[in-house]
Amino acid sequence: MPSKQAQLPIDFIIIGAGLTGLATALRLRQAGHRITVIDKSTGPAQRTGGAHLPPNLTKILDEWGLGDQLRRYGHPIRASKFVSIDDGHTIGQIEWREDVLQETGADYLVIQYQDLCEIVFQAAKDAGVHFELELTVISIESDPDKPRVVLSDGRTLAASMIIGADGPRSIVRESINGPLEEALEGHTVYAWTQRVTLGTMSRLDGIMVPGDRLNIPCEPRLRRILDRIPAFLRKRIYHREFADDWIDKDGRLLLMGEAAYPIWPLTVQSCSMQVEDAGVLATLFTRLKTTDQISHLAEAFQEIRQPRAQSIYTKERKAFDTVWVPPGPARDARDQALGMMMADGHKGWDESRLRWQWDEVCEVFGYHAREAAEDWWVVWGALRERSQSMTQ
Repeated sequence: MPSKQAQLPIDFIIIGAGLTGLATALRLRQAGHRITVIDKSTGPAQRTGGAHLPPNLTKILDEWGLGDQLRRYGHPIRASKFVSIDDGHTIGQIEWREDVLQETGADYLVIQYQDLCEIVFQAAKDAGVHFELELTVISIESDPDKPRVVLSDGRTLAASMIIGADGPRSIVRESINGPLEEALEGHTVYAWTQRVTLGTMSRLDGIMVPGDRLNIPCEPRLRRILDRIPAFLRKRIYHREFADDWIDKDGRLLLMGEAAYPIWPLTVQSCSMQVEDAGVLATLFTRLKTTDQISHLAEAFQEIRQPRAQSIYTKERKAFDTVWVPPGPARDARDQALGMMMADGHKGWDESRLRWQWDEVCEVFGYHAREAAEDWWVVWGALRERSQSMTQ
């Protein structure tokens, strides 16, 4: 679906060329805005590893014209299998019914994270996004009309709006909310990428750890895989709060993605949240008629996205808690429930289980970023325009 064109195209500077920044740049540019992306890297994310593309994400990228490429590099998924790390036996399986997934209007895929970023990066370049790479932002100068960034090469760039898509330690977040407060959450991820018959193992950016120092007791097949990996990446998981303010006092600095809120790594919705942000913001800014609306639309972005981000963060935390269960009665009960679901198969789908899937589909997979922004506009945006016209 071609993007609706912005009534008043403006200049955006986006700091960060991760998935949030790339997706936002692409869709804003498709809507006619002028976009500059700044990043310290040489291009899109080079991090390998897998990424989930659940229906709420694939439907967005389908609309953006990227569906064919997603299916060229991605693979459909219908179930998640749980295997014991101790002895390798299958504990259970959670399967999504085909007819339930069809109601979401999109497919569920898995893809290499690097392929996903490369697809969006190339689409952004082809659309006319300007990239300033291998540069860092030294400082941000707030201004009610034209905020500015000072780059590591000494140049100063100005735009109508500056977007911080530069991760949890965002320079834009610090400019708006002050220094970031974070604390170790308690878990550490050791990750890598290896194609095996069991699937694709994922890795995160982190500290390199020699393979012979990672002595994890586990079942033989996994042990053989681990023994073939020369080094792992260690990523400590931090507890970070949601930013209090996603917009500065002038409404010209805006936070998105991990700069605004915490995202659990390598979860079902990790990538979805970033692309949903882009879809909501770009849809809102197709309504821009005057520069007076910029701050209002920025506030609308936080109003729409914050409850969604909080809900998904809580759900993903609960999913982690289901996996991170120590030996004991709670783990035994979990394993028994998963085993029953696998043994029953479709014959065991009763009304309560179907209702759980429908609830999940409606709230999570059924979410549509563009429609969320359009619904907000119908209820609040148009009302504000009418009230302003009556006072003039």
